[in-house]
Amino acid sequence: MKISIHLGVTNPETNQFAYLEAIRSYCDLADEVVIVDGGTTDGSIEKIRAISDKIRVVQFPWPQDHWTWDQFGRTLNAGYKECTGDWAIKVDLDYVFHEKNIPKLRETLEAYLNAPIPPALVQLDKYQFMLADRYFPKAKMPLIVNKRDYGDKITWGVGFDDIDFSFPVEVKGMIKGLEYGSSARHWGNLIQNGGCPIYCYDLTFMTEDLLSKRRPGYDEAKARFMFPQNGEKYAKGLVS
Repeated sequence: MKISIHLGVTNPETNQFAYLEAIRSYCDLADEVVIVDGGTTDGSIEKIRAISDKIRVVQFPWPQDHWTWDQFGRTLNAGYKECTGDWAIKVDLDYVFHEKNIPKLRETLEAYLNAPIPPALVQLDKYQFMLADRYFPKAKMPLIVNKRDYGDKITWGVGFDDIDFSFPVEVKGMIKGLEYGSSARHWGNLIQNGGCPIYCYDLTFMTEDLLSKRRPGYDEAKARFMFPQNGEKYAKGLVS
């Protein structure tokens, strides 16, 4: 069994992510870690490469100004397509695996892979940190795709029954050059539970100054995709 992890990064040190600790946890779990670099200039990529020879960096430019929300889907697909494992796990840079859960997760995934009908997806319980030693269950996330058996049917993109681009979809067609389909979360018995959590520290380490600079760009990007005619005004609250 081979496990791949894929994620996108752009200047993680400048953006105050605990990226080295997070990526080390990915290397502890996976046999291959695909880093999709959006155009890092702060020296982070060199530090990431030094963590492990499991890491492979691919370039996929992230627009610096006036990007739209579908860039997430494009970046996810760029990493997913590079994964060579039986399982392809999508993570964000603010996710970490606890070392005590890694053996159990690998054991669970191997059992699923050898089942008479292997699942298409495996979901993890997402726990959100509040403090270093305080967290709460937030959501169930279908982050692990069975690429061996369903790789030609599942991709990351726009679910027409869901406006969030962070979920795998059964491919149907294209929207603005990005694959779309039915959200794979509705596949019922083809989704199983990994039996352990993934922890999310979210924006915990960002200063108030950085948050004030970054957050408006996210709001504008989503509005520009959803309302292309007046997305910028919508994001700024000038129209409704």
